[in-house]
Amino acid sequence: MIRKLMESEIMSKEKRVYAFQRAARVLLSINKAFWILSLPILVVIYVFTTGHVHRETREDNTKTYLLVLCTTFVPSRDREIVHNNTRNNWNSLGSDVLPVLFLESKYTQVKRTFEDNGWVVLPVVDVMSEGFPVIKSFFSAISRHFRSKYVGYANADILFNDDLARTLNLMEKYRPFVEKQNEIFISGSRYDVENITTKDFSTPDKIKQIKLDHSKRHSPMGQDYFITDSYYTWDMLPPIVVGKQRIDNWILINAIEFNHTAIDSSDAITAIHQTVDLGSWTAEKWNTNLSDPKYNEHVLNDLQQDFIYFQTGNLDCLPYEFNYTVANEVVLIKRPHVAKFCKRQHEMVEVLRLRKEKQDRKLKLELMKKKDNQNKNMEIKHKIVKRSHADIINKNKETLKKAGVFKKYYLQRLLPNYDERD
Repeated sequence: MIRKLMESEIMSKEKRVYAFQRAARVLLSINKAFWILSLPILVVIYVFTTGHVHRETREDNTKTYLLVLCTTFVPSRDREIVHNNTRNNWNSLGSDVLPVLFLESKYTQVKRTFEDNGWVVLPVVDVMSEGFPVIKSFFSAISRHFRSKYVGYANADILFNDDLARTLNLMEKYRPFVEKQNEIFISGSRYDVENITTKDFSTPDKIKQIKLDHSKRHSPMGQDYFITDSYYTWDMLPPIVVGKQRIDNWILINAIEFNHTAIDSSDAITAIHQTVDLGSWTAEKWNTNLSDPKYNEHVLNDLQQDFIYFQTGNLDCLPYEFNYTVANEVVLIKRPHVAKFCKRQHEMVEVLRLRKEKQDRKLKLELMKKKDNQNKNMEIKHKIVKRSHADIINKNKETLKKAGVFKKYYLQRLLPNYDERD
């Protein structure tokens, strides 16, 4: 009897264990099915809420591009058309030209739009005055992410043509013949065009026509793009920032002073400037009150510890230029001479020092003449005073004789400016 009770108890215990195991298997199956069904939904929700979806971009560390061309801007409604034009234009420059945008991380929608259009978007990490980005940090980031023969920066309102890549390919042919093959610097004038539309730059021929018919060539004192070979020493630049005055002039001066192969490409590379405001440092363009528009100038003067002659940061001062032959072919030539004002900084400093010495000598002579005139005037005045004193004394001669010991007192009464030496 007891044995039967024990067997029945064991049987019921085994049944309970079996039932528990079965329930556990069912729960695991339900859990697995839930995750299988919900995972795609969660992925879709994640993509649409965060925007982190794989997009096809041209970032490739194994490929060597002809040119990696970068820019930066602060998104705004006033310049949205301009930036959209630039986005579409740079993306059409060919597979050998990689457009890169440096953008603050908070502009996620702009980032997605540019990435969808073939750009690579990198964060702005190095800023100085009022949040303006340091230009050399762009080239440091490019060197870490990409391989290319040339690197460049252009303002975000500049449109290019197919002659950009063609000119750089031509430069590769000339590279063995220049003095410094790994220190090539290229910049040129922009062509200002107002009220440009998307249709105006839909083909290279249309851009050429706009340049001929509707553009105005900008002064050689202003440059909106810089292209160098990948070995160029951008990291040696001081922390000058994009969007403030004198950055373009000093970059040219730096290339000239260090005897780089500095080339004026104004005639070879078409750079169309979409004119919609007063310039690169307006408050509307950078969303700032610009309390220090001369930040770059102050930084450079502090580092240089000397006068910087910014007028030599002129495209006409570059030693090389791309020019056209009679057969309408682009060639690289060395300029036989440059303008008189294109002096080196040390030469200009010496000229200014001599000029200052001359001015100081002139000022010293003027001061000496002034002092001599003052002395002469004092002498004349003194003579007049002495003569007037003599007249007064003669008139009061009898009184002074009677004064005796009080003579000095009477003289002081008669002569307010009395001096015993007189």
